Amino acid sequence: MKINGPSFFQETVPIICGTPADTQVAAMAPETASFKLLENSLNDVHASNDVYTCKANRSIILDPSAPKTFVLAFPNYDSLIGTLFKGLLDKKSIIRLLRDYINSYDSNYFNNFVLSPYTVTSAGVTAPNVELTTTYIDFQQKLVEANGNRTMTDPSPGTLNQGFVIDSLVNYAQISPFSEIFIITNKLYNTTANKNLDIYKSIANKRIKLNFLLYDDGSFQGFNDRTLLSPFYDFAARSGGNVIPCDNKTSIEHFFNNYQKLQKSQNAISSYNNQEFAGLNATGEFNFVTGRNYYIAATIKYTAGSPVLPWIQMQGKLSTFSLNATVIIGRFYALFFIPNTTATDKYTVNVFSGEFAPVYFVNVLEIDPAYFYVIAFASDPTYDIQDAYPSYSGTGSRVYIVAHVPDQNSSDVTIRYPYNNEFYTGKADARLNCNYNLITSDYKWQCSIPNQLYYITLDTSDRTHTALFPCVTDGNSNTGDCQNGGKPDGNGNCICPPGFMGPNCNVPVCYNGGTIQTDSTCRCSEYYTGEHCENALFSCQKDIPFPRFTSIIETFVLVIDLNLLPVTLPQLEDIPSVFQQYILVSAYQVNGQDEAKVQVFNNAHYFYNALGNLTKMTYPKDSRFALKRALQAVKTDRSLIIWVSSSMVLCGFDNDNPQPDDELVNLIAKRKVELRAFTQAKSACHRMISSYGNGVPLSFKTLSDVFTYVKLLVPTTVFDTNNPISNMVVLDSYITDDCQDITVNLAIEKDHALSQYKQKHVIVFNLEPTDSTLFNEIVSDLLYTFGDITSFSLKPTQGDAKSFCGYIVEALHPSRIAYEVTPSDNFEAEGYGVFFLAETTNLNIYFENGIEDENFDNFPEVFTANVEYTNFTYEHAPVIRRNCTYPWSIEIICDGFSGALKTKLIMKDSSGDSHQRILTTYCIKKVACSSYGTKLLTDDKDDDSGVARKVWTCGCNPLWYGTDCSIPICLNGGTPNRETCNCPDKYYGSNCENQLFTSLSNYRLILIIYDVTGNEDQLESRKELATEFIKMYSRNATNYYAFTTNVGGGPQISVTNNASVILDAINGAVVSNKSIDLGQAFDFFLNQRLQVSISQVNGMFYITDSSIDPEQNLTSLFALQAKDFYLYSAYYYNSTDPSISRLSDLSGLGGTTGAWNIYDILSDFAKFLQGGDLSVVPPPPSTTTARPIPCVFNEIMDFAIFFDTAVSSLDYYGIFINMKEFLVELSNDLKFATIGEPDGSRAAFGIVNKSSGNLLCLSTAQSLKVGANSAPFDQELGTLNVDLKPTLVLINALLGHEAPDYRDVPKFAVIITDRPM
Repeated sequence: MKINGPSFFQETVPIICGTPADTQVAAMAPETASFKLLENSLNDVHASNDVYTCKANRSIILDPSAPKTFVLAFPNYDSLIGTLFKGLLDKKSIIRLLRDYINSYDSNYFNNFVLSPYTVTSAGVTAPNVELTTTYIDFQQKLVEANGNRTMTDPSPGTLNQGFVIDSLVNYAQISPFSEIFIITNKLYNTTANKNLDIYKSIANKRIKLNFLLYDDGSFQGFNDRTLLSPFYDFAARSGGNVIPCDNKTSIEHFFNNYQKLQKSQNAISSYNNQEFAGLNATGEFNFVTGRNYYIAATIKYTAGSPVLPWIQMQGKLSTFSLNATVIIGRFYALFFIPNTTATDKYTVNVFSGEFAPVYFVNVLEIDPAYFYVIAFASDPTYDIQDAYPSYSGTGSRVYIVAHVPDQNSSDVTIRYPYNNEFYTGKADARLNCNYNLITSDYKWQCSIPNQLYYITLDTSDRTHTALFPCVTDGNSNTGDCQNGGKPDGNGNCICPPGFMGPNCNVPVCYNGGTIQTDSTCRCSEYYTGEHCENALFSCQKDIPFPRFTSIIETFVLVIDLNLLPVTLPQLEDIPSVFQQYILVSAYQVNGQDEAKVQVFNNAHYFYNALGNLTKMTYPKDSRFALKRALQAVKTDRSLIIWVSSSMVLCGFDNDNPQPDDELVNLIAKRKVELRAFTQAKSACHRMISSYGNGVPLSFKTLSDVFTYVKLLVPTTVFDTNNPISNMVVLDSYITDDCQDITVNLAIEKDHALSQYKQKHVIVFNLEPTDSTLFNEIVSDLLYTFGDITSFSLKPTQGDAKSFCGYIVEALHPSRIAYEVTPSDNFEAEGYGVFFLAETTNLNIYFENGIEDENFDNFPEVFTANVEYTNFTYEHAPVIRRNCTYPWSIEIICDGFSGALKTKLIMKDSSGDSHQRILTTYCIKKVACSSYGTKLLTDDKDDDSGVARKVWTCGCNPLWYGTDCSIPICLNGGTPNRETCNCPDKYYGSNCENQLFTSLSNYRLILIIYDVTGNEDQLESRKELATEFIKMYSRNATNYYAFTTNVGGGPQISVTNNASVILDAINGAVVSNKSIDLGQAFDFFLNQRLQVSISQVNGMFYITDSSIDPEQNLTSLFALQAKDFYLYSAYYYNSTDPSISRLSDLSGLGGTTGAWNIYDILSDFAKFLQGGDLSVVPPPPSTTTARPIPCVFNEIMDFAIFFDTAVSSLDYYGIFINMKEFLVELSNDLKFATIGEPDGSRAAFGIVNKSSGNLLCLSTAQSLKVGANSAPFDQELGTLNVDLKPTLVLINALLGHEAPDYRDVPKFAVIITDRPM
């Protein structure tokens, strides 16, 4: 074997040839101990509190402070070197330039110098011609000689192997670690892929940086072809180096002049994306400390004379500021030097390029740091320098990450790969007697994606350092240590099945409050059992009798932009005739206002005629307007909405950065629609709307293409008595902005179950099948059908690299799934969304004809993914089995995300065959509770901006339920129809609660359940509320009452019309330490033999701030409900905030309300009792309870509101949205002056530093809303302080004493800006 240069190594290896008998004997040998030792070595990842001591140590081999080698390489041809030596580059000769660069460092910084004037020999072989010297004088002489020996004629294209030159320099030129190689070239890169692998490994082992100065002498054509530039950027990105395309000799001089002393730097953070880049993009975070020097090297594009310079934004936790480029070198390279006076903070760097750069490539480096961090790898936690691997390459198994980090005893560790895709974040802890003094003691890593670039970042309290490591592997690395069914993910980690976690999937997960014991088993809480505490022992309280399926698509909706017309219409037979309802919504613009015409038909023929009668009109300003009108027109569950838009897809004022549309998300979620969004052009708005539906933005050429797709989504008939009805099911869905080859795996049993799926198809965006023989292309580049296969591959379409792609796999299948969303573990609620800041919510499902036993192996396997283009990743979600109509409960966590959330279900039917489905649920930021509900605020939680917000839920009135309290409970034989009740004859009302020809009297029968648990303060608060409630009705002797507490053995008062007896019981109650028992309270009321009459109003009220025991016996509650006694729970907040799950459990018992003051609660109680003899609810009594600020509707005020449109940061768009929301909410709170009622509030709206012509004088709530939406906001980026003097003068003219319509009322001047004054 050749080792180095002319040296060779030889060894004879003995091999024993054994017989089968010998093999049997060997297999019977007692090897238990050695196997056990091997097992421990693979899987024994120690706890982080273990402290390791190294076996031995010695001086660091990889020493960043040791002397370096200066390396210069270039193709020694007259076209390049002759030009560089001819005259001055700019102000210096090439000799002077390099000498000045060397002299910028200390005299001992470089200990040797390497020159490589490479050429192609007459035999066609590339010769590196490496020259090694120990002094710069000798190096300079070699450089002059190379110029004299240059070849006058360029080599034939493709013969110069520059990869071989790099490999020779890195491996054979005795270059010191942490050195940099400078390659000046005007030739395209050329080498074999295998040679690249050798280079990847070597530059990682020695931590060598590669810097390419690409000189364009007119013949080099790489500047305008990013494919030709790609190899240079690839090597630079893997080594932390630079690529500087140079337009002329001057650029070479500028680079070396500005790079002086910068070689003595340490990488803080790196980001790389081999895709074209324009606009704004962000790096990871790094720690900056005041007084230190940092610079940023970024690939941008700048055309000389362009008015927009490249700039960066330093976005910190405490402050944000912008920097223009310090120097721009050539066409694609800029340096930014961060002022050392910058405040200490953790910063993210946002880089802006006004034109498309070939790649996104950014390095942030600390100049001359006090300490250099070094990262390496060790297979044993006690291995130090002599046993550690300098790079991952060749380790062959899982390894600990170790690091030399002086004066630090811990560090955060992050492993990621382009493009800021993190897959591990953890800690590195201290080791004793080790040069590599930190170790990831609870994590071992293994890479297995061939040639992938990985970033490993150390983040200490002192500084941030990122090291770059390529994964040199064939992809078959040993990941056999994944246990319990875990599978390697390709990044060196294990994908664990449900019920297990840890690097090797060897740690059981205990659900529902269970705890892991020392023997790795789960100890469950009292209400759960099973290996993972996955089975609930209790039954659902207030369970619904049967699942509510929303499988059949009954309504078809087409939303079409009229700007598309004229368009070739499909044939009538292309429009499916199976829908019960057809809705055609045409979107257009008239006189600057968006309009949407809605037409409803009951058959396809009428729909087709209306489609043919459409005429071309201007495209709408906001494409969402028509979609909302369509959704409002839908009256059935699970409609199919096809939205077809033109090339102008707009989302309001800022189409490039559309803000989430909460109203649209609510409508889509509530209707459970299937939305498919087609367009003829790509836009951020189209992608956002698509994310609310199927997730994949789709393109189309003709309307016939769209209807060809629609026909695949529905059966040919819905009246087949011989076969069950097939419904459209989504089998898989995926999106990504890192478009690469994708393998689709469908977890459907192939021998029996797969044949049940009909019309299987995949609809794609920027993708195509890898093996076209498996598919039938129905619509070119869009729609493909396939046969009985469960696995296939997709690849990016040909042409330019695609930054985004996605697919949906669909089919027809007879099985049905019913599902609901609820925050409660114990009550079914049929909700449709999750509040985006809620801790957890449950998605409850029922799979028709599915297995429902308690065997954990038969549990559904569930994955969830937020529909985000930058980070769409399916992750395991825990599944709980309950004794409920919806037996499977899946934990949903939005964690601040708002939008659509995909849930992938893998379930077994009664035959044991597996099936796969995709359901879409929604994380909702805002929802309007219906008139039958009250928004109840709960705990504080930080949103994604770090702002503390109240988590909310809708508390429903009795007889109403659902996420927004819009679903009625129908009485007296009424039947529910979505949000209304169909009442039988002689009954009417929202809940069919009223009977014709009868009148209500003032009789009220009021049942009180009084919470006596908790502490004295809580009891005192409840006492205040209960006392005032009874006093409200005590004036009428025809009102009757009964009273009990929520614990057994407490005071109980039978039905009486003596209110003072009830008040005495309330005031005499004391705190009880007994457990809550609501069952005994309901039993007491039921045993009162309550008389029920149509002429009386009944109410049962629970005054509490306690949670519900899931084991409560509620049989008597349901019996009381049958007698028209519905429970209304009141949560009096006082000094505590309830949790969403607690409020949801209370809602499961009946209605729920809550507030910080008793006035609001008493108002709700009175409404439920239909008022009685009360003319008004009495004002709140004198109390020490904190009350919220009262609504300003009845106050008279004057407002002047000014908004500064020049902002100091790119957070402009978020500022505008917050401003808009503030004005809309303000418009709802102000009672504006009118001609008929001049004594109302007034408001004016204007722009800072603009003339009074921009001032809007507003007199109605609507005009304020319109003014907020249509005001001429500029999109400027200002760096100067804001001058408020002109604005203050204008405010004084509006509100001051000299104003012509001055009046003595409270006045407010609101100025919104983010610039310093």
